Amino acid sequence: MGDTIVGAIRTVALLVLVALPLTAGAANLLFLPRGGPWWTLAHAKAVLRRHGLALVALVAMLIPENLESAIDPWVTERLPWRDAPTAFIRGYEDGLHQAIQALPGRELLQPFLSIVYLVGFPVIIIATTSLSVWRDDGMRARRAAGAYALCFAFALPFYLLLPVNEVWFAHDPANHGAVQQLALHYPIVRDNLYAFNEVNNCLPSLHTAISVAMALVARGVPRYGRFAAVLASLIVASTLYLGIHWATDVVAGLLLAVVVDRLVRRAWPDLPAQATPATVAVEA
Repeated sequence: MGDTIVGAIRTVALLVLVALPLTAGAANLLFLPRGGPWWTLAHAKAVLRRHGLALVALVAMLIPENLESAIDPWVTERLPWRDAPTAFIRGYEDGLHQAIQALPGRELLQPFLSIVYLVGFPVIIIATTSLSVWRDDGMRARRAAGAYALCFAFALPFYLLLPVNEVWFAHDPANHGAVQQLALHYPIVRDNLYAFNEVNNCLPSLHTAISVAMALVARGVPRYGRFAAVLASLIVASTLYLGIHWATDVVAGLLLAVVVDRLVRRAWPDLPAQATPATVAVEA
């Protein structure tokens, strides 16, 4: 238990103190014009005052994620049907991941998609929200933070009451690693990936749902919108290739992303053209 707590604290510190500022800074440098009001202290103060709560929400989401991880083993242990969901999905997907991992080019795909899975996921969450804040696009910043929270909220009852083991974990005891978790070959993944993620939190795939939801939120953002779409697609592919998520999880995640996108667009509708913030108009 002590090692688990230390690991969770280390991972949270890495996300908050390193990933958040570095990703936010890099996104601004890469996807905003060099000129204009973007790089002044006055602009920073103004947008953080107006939309800073969206960034606070990203950090705050680590609390329910850690709580779910803490209570998940206790709940799962008391479910009479705890093994049935994994057995059901494996019954019609068996062989798919073995075929995927047997594809040529593994020496390149394995490290690349491991980085995408571990790094790309927080990057698309942080970059979508922080870039929206910096562009003074409060509507989009709120959509991003809201999509993150809603995806997790919808997934929570499934994670607690319908446990589905990750593909590699479901196969390893019976088939001696017929499907591997390819990302675990790297120490940084072993040290951080399962710090507060459970191996039976599969359905729906939140890597899929949140990444695709962020890409949908980013639609229409100059330059970044296309980058987010490509990154989300790679993240989805990584979940399958690395032997983590079932195809069923991915399909459920895609459906969840579409539903959540509609909800956040209804909660924070598009602004009339004349009400668009001036700084956004400058960039466009």
